[in-house]
Amino acid sequence: MDKSKTYYVSVNSSTSNTIATIVDRFGNTIAWKSCGSMGFPGRQKATEVANEATGKVIFEILKLLGVVNLGILLKGLKHWQTPFVKGMLGKVKEDSDANGVPSNFHIVLVKDVSSIPHNGCSRWKSRAKNKPRKLRSKKEAQQF
Repeated sequence: MDKSKTYYVSVNSSTSNTIATIVDRFGNTIAWKSCGSMGFPGRQKATEVANEATGKVIFEILKLLGVVNLGILLKGLKHWQTPFVKGMLGKVKEDSDANGVPSNFHIVLVKDVSSIPHNGCSRWKSRAKNKPRKLRSKKEAQQF
């Protein structure tokens, strides 16, 4: 396994945008793309079309880098991760079908690194001013 040609694609997907970063095995950023940087404005960044397009562009960058081994690290909502991976893998398949030769890099890792809430957040305490107030003296009782 040629470690010098090992790269990772870190995908951070949210409801409003998807950011993909290509890093080497030491964690140094090589390139990045997002739905917003590709020209999708506002609400269009949160569509499957934008995510697929970003995946295809990332694949083209990886092809230019001459990647041999690829790891994909996914973070965020699953609903927005799927189109990105679909766009990337679809481009791999198109490329191998067009040349008649399978693509020259191998996907060695697809991992979901999203944070998992363990028992969730604690509930908010009610505000003190919403509680009924005890009257201290007859004077205070007459004021109300």
